[in-house]
Amino acid sequence: MAITRTCPNLVHFSEFQTDPVTGVHYTGACGWAALAAACVSATLPITETTKNAIDFMCGITRNAIKAGRSSANGVTTMRGVHDQAIAEHFQVADPYIQWQDPIPSATLHGLLLQLAGVKPIVLMVTNGQALHATNGSHTEAGLRGHFISVLGINPAGYVCQDGDNNMIATDMPVYPWASIEAAHVTGFLMLEYAGEDNSEIALLKAQNAQLQKQVSDLTTQNTALQARIAAAQKALGG
Repeated sequence: MAITRTCPNLVHFSEFQTDPVTGVHYTGACGWAALAAACVSATLPITETTKNAIDFMCGITRNAIKAGRSSANGVTTMRGVHDQAIAEHFQVADPYIQWQDPIPSATLHGLLLQLAGVKPIVLMVTNGQALHATNGSHTEAGLRGHFISVLGINPAGYVCQDGDNNMIATDMPVYPWASIEAAHVTGFLMLEYAGEDNSEIALLKAQNAQLQKQVSDLTTQNTALQARIAAAQKALGG
């Protein structure tokens, strides 16, 4: 797999969050963490911070609880994630698989190879404990029903937001295909990019903006470095 793509606006954070409004500590909000990361990625004009993304996750969890799409501690279904995404004014792209036990490996692998890093994807799995990343991180032992978002692809596997991953606060896990296959994927949801009629053009715009920012940052660093060199030369000359 020699493909490398990532969606814009990547964020990664734990699903175990205390709601700043209600004070409830969510212990099962993996679906809302996955959806929140996908929504942030799909909102191209906005560059979210991790705190913004966590606040958004807590917000959609509250909304979902109120609408009967979530338990009090955040547990939900793929249908709940789908309906809440629409309620939050996001568009679900085709294909959408609410439940297939499991999605055939050839079908799922083909979808991920084609679409990972093109549009943000949310997966539901029923053997979450099988998710082991290339950086040595993993989900908790015994984890079964679980959600992750797939936000990129590289030669090592799939770049994911996984709220249960033990290193998610500091790094995004890359799950090899074998790990995702072993996790027993039963649901597939993908979001269109918000605010744009043509998602391919929108994605290119976002990637261009990211590149321009990187160029600007490098230019600033180079200017600062040149100033330090000049100062050092002046000092030596003096």
